Amino acid sequence: MELNKIEGLLEKYDKGATTLIEEAQLRDYFSQEIIPYHLESYKQLFSYFESDAKQFAQIPIMLRIQFPKKNPLVCFGCCGYFNFGYSVYQPNH
Repeated sequence: MELNKIEGLLEKYDKGATTLIEEAQLRDYFSQEIIPYHLESYKQLFSYFESDAKQFAQIPIMLRIQFPKKNPLVCFGCCGYFNFGYSVYQPNH
């Protein structure tokens, strides 16, 4: 990739206006061995992001959802209450 295009993408990157595709192009460019001296700081930046992403991509995330235990007597009581209410207040046909 030519140097003028990379510098233009870096200006957009500094302003926060790059797309994900453009940032991928910058990562690819800075993964090369030979980089111009005035862009060495960006090489360190993009290599840090790359190593950080690899490190956290390997950590599995376990989510554990615990529901409170319900008392079966409460469930039966609620069902009985609603059945009684429905039978008492049922409209006459």
